[in-house]
Amino acid sequence: MRYVCLTITQCFIQISPRVKKRFPTLDYLQDAGLLIDGEREILNEIKSSLPKYEFQFVPIVWASSITMRARRENLLKSDPVVKSIIDEMNKIKDQCFLLLSFDWISVPLVYTQVVTLSVYTYFFSCIMGG
Repeated sequence: MRYVCLTITQCFIQISPRVKKRFPTLDYLQDAGLLIDGEREILNEIKSSLPKYEFQFVPIVWASSITMRARRENLLKSDPVVKSIIDEMNKIKDQCFLLLSFDWISVPLVYTQVVTLSVYTYFFSCIMGG
């Protein structure tokens, strides 16, 4: 769960200025208990070699490999349970990626102004016509 929370937090760091202010570096994530020292060092090394938006999904990969190791060691007793856990982690990853996709696409200011003007014009014409 810690790795899933770390992935979600890293996603929000990219999107939200408030979360970015709260966690400006990996040291702050470590202070919050989302990372341990060795993981912070590994993420620092990986951060330089991966693109910005792929870096935050590394903890989900770690969580998936822990799940697979637990199955090999018979800590998880059935394959459907493992599949269900990994499917849920993939859903979380997909939803984080969807959030990042929405963040990449910025709506130009002129679009919002055109919509506002159109709505006001429509209502004004309804009031004048009726």
